[in-house]
Amino acid sequence: MYKFTAARLYSISCNFYKPYDVFLRHPMSFQIAKVKGISVRLHFTLLIVFFLIAWTLASSFMPRYFPNLTIVQYWIMGATGAIILFISVFLHELMHSIMALRYGMKVRQIILFIFGGVSEIPEETRDFRKEFKIAIAGPAASFAIAGALAASWWLASQILLQDSSYWLQNK
Repeated sequence: MYKFTAARLYSISCNFYKPYDVFLRHPMSFQIAKVKGISVRLHFTLLIVFFLIAWTLASSFMPRYFPNLTIVQYWIMGATGAIILFISVFLHELMHSIMALRYGMKVRQIILFIFGGVSEIPEETRDFRKEFKIAIAGPAASFAIAGALAASWWLASQILLQDSSYWLQNK
């Protein structure tokens, strides 16, 4: 019979509450790519949240801001929005991983799941400067993506405004 000592119970409880461990080791994920030697995996929960985000965008957000389109157009816009979101989460995690690789650390995998993503870096650096650079790389990538998308939105709106004013003047 197996004895549960206090140390063994403490070890079990520490491992049980380890953040995201169930997603990192869970067999319900599949590899979609390998980038710089890092396995990129999708957990099945990402499909659930993908559908929920696409549905929310298609059923309430897009019809409010872009009325009089077809249901198919709303679903295409919703799915595109969800894809852009998950690409940005992937790039965020990839930047953490690239910085870790730059400092000679091993990166096992990047896994995308219902709560976002995790770069599995099994070791920690002892240098707080390196740790800070690894930590800040993801948010810096997110801000860069937000800036690029905002600039794209502004440019598209300017082009559409010019086209619509030209169309109204020549009608």
